[in-house]
Amino acid sequence: MREIKFRGKREDNGEWAYGSLVNNMFKTPSIIDTNLFENYDSWEDIDLLVADVDLETVGQYTGLKDRNGKDIYEGDIIENYFSKRDDFCYEVIWYQETGQWMFDPFMKGDSDAPLLGIEEFIQDWDTVGFDDGTVEVIGNIHSNPELLGGTGA
Repeated sequence: MREIKFRGKREDNGEWAYGSLVNNMFKTPSIIDTNLFENYDSWEDIDLLVADVDLETVGQYTGLKDRNGKDIYEGDIIENYFSKRDDFCYEVIWYQETGQWMFDPFMKGDSDAPLLGIEEFIQDWDTVGFDDGTVEVIGNIHSNPELLGGTGA
């Protein structure tokens, strides 16, 4: 069975929270840290496990790991052997039209620059060479805007 989990930046301290996403119309979305959940005996302690998160930073786990065993989430920036050599990288995105996780290539430091000699359209896992063991998470679009050419908050 596929593991379904999310991450989002906490509103109180800017740290990343990981776990189950809870979203309702009266409150900021929250993430319940499911790793800590088994250590609590009652619902009275639930506030200790819940973190309000910035909706713009919420990303779902893809079910894949990079060459270092790190979980890959929507919004992560990754590179492989070829992208590292040619100074470009990929953003992990959910592509609704085909219902799958995809890689969106861009030049490091300038997401608007042309990708000369590189396929300029989003690519699937197999095309990027996920099986060659060189894919690595190097950041994400929220914590590392400099990779996209932005300055961040």
